[in-house]
Amino acid sequence: MFILLAVAVGLLLPSGVKSIDTEWLLSNLGTKTPYDQRKWDADGDSDPPKACLSTPSHIEVLARHGARHTGKPSSMDDLATALTALGSPLPWLDDYKYSGGEVDANMLLPLGVSEHASLGSRVKDRMGVGFFEEYNPNLLRFNSTSIARAGQSATSFLQGAGVQSPFVVMVPVEEDWGMRFYDSCDAWDLQTNAAVDEVVNTYVATNEFQSALKQFNSLLKLPSGIKASFSQFTSSFEACAYDLILSDDDSKFCSLMSEEIVQVNQYITDLKKFYQYGPAFETSRNFTAHLFKDLVESIEMGEGGGFKGTLRFAHAETVIPILSAIGVFDADMLGEGGGLSPEKRDEERVFKSQKFFPFAANVVIEVYECDGDKRLKFLVNENEISSVRGCGGEVYCRFGDFKASVKDLLELADEFSLLEICKVV
Repeated sequence: MFILLAVAVGLLLPSGVKSIDTEWLLSNLGTKTPYDQRKWDADGDSDPPKACLSTPSHIEVLARHGARHTGKPSSMDDLATALTALGSPLPWLDDYKYSGGEVDANMLLPLGVSEHASLGSRVKDRMGVGFFEEYNPNLLRFNSTSIARAGQSATSFLQGAGVQSPFVVMVPVEEDWGMRFYDSCDAWDLQTNAAVDEVVNTYVATNEFQSALKQFNSLLKLPSGIKASFSQFTSSFEACAYDLILSDDDSKFCSLMSEEIVQVNQYITDLKKFYQYGPAFETSRNFTAHLFKDLVESIEMGEGGGFKGTLRFAHAETVIPILSAIGVFDADMLGEGGGLSPEKRDEERVFKSQKFFPFAANVVIEVYECDGDKRLKFLVNENEISSVRGCGGEVYCRFGDFKASVKDLLELADEFSLLEICKVV
């Protein structure tokens, strides 16, 4: 998909700034990392227990949309103009135009289409002959959020899986407490936004951030005493991502990146996601209640080999709470605290957007029939995991054990509407 050049980005770097190459950069773009550039030290694919059938009878999928256009194409042109106004003499800033042109920001890039088509093809191979090809809309359900790029991801996935004329339900946002809960909760917005502001402002004051900002100002060749803003620092990282994804161009915004600048930007992204949607607040876990209820009911509908599963296409903001709720992340996995270099922090923390939440990130649950019992195999970005809460470290988790581990969430979904805890008092 990409023509990767084994050359350094920014050959004429200021003293003390560590150069980076395009291949490394493509795999370190935070939530803008292309799916096939994610880095994961996989342990392979283990076989099911002897008592189980060799192929799954049922599947549950939650997937983020594929690579998309930026939400505000003109903002990148404006960014280049603003950096010139600061006094940067870099000639490319004068002529910079977002290479995606005037587009619908809700739609996928061609890369995003191919990400999901390829994923669908691989999932089809895992499920065995006929699972997707023998499509019956009453036995295999496809849902997406109301956002066009999610629906487009669904159709791309299903084309790759060989599904003929699929019926995809786009759930209206006002009814979507399973996949877009975060659109309708004022109390949660106030809590998480305040927390994000606090942790980001604290981090911006650190020597770690200020060192990266100093490098950024130097790469911009700004006049003495002139500094870029926090927004210009982070927006340039995003602009670099789109330069690479759209046109393999590392000569413009990516020339403003160093290894330290990239690592600091990724950490800022992770700070925001961790406190907004991750395990920092119990509210984020509670919001998965309706999704887990739907998931458990979907698996139970598969009794006797009838209903085949539900595939859901949504957003990073949906995937993050689910992974937190099942125990992939906990509150000490962000790598906060002083004394760590950006490189060391990047090595040690578990919560990493570029690994867990790239474009087309996905959680797949394969259900195996095992002598009257059901075993669930969880895969995150196509890698099996054994850290699911309640499963005792087993890759093939007993359905009853998993259901017991989310009992509180299932009860929460049944007892009252989440609207009650979303009221601003």
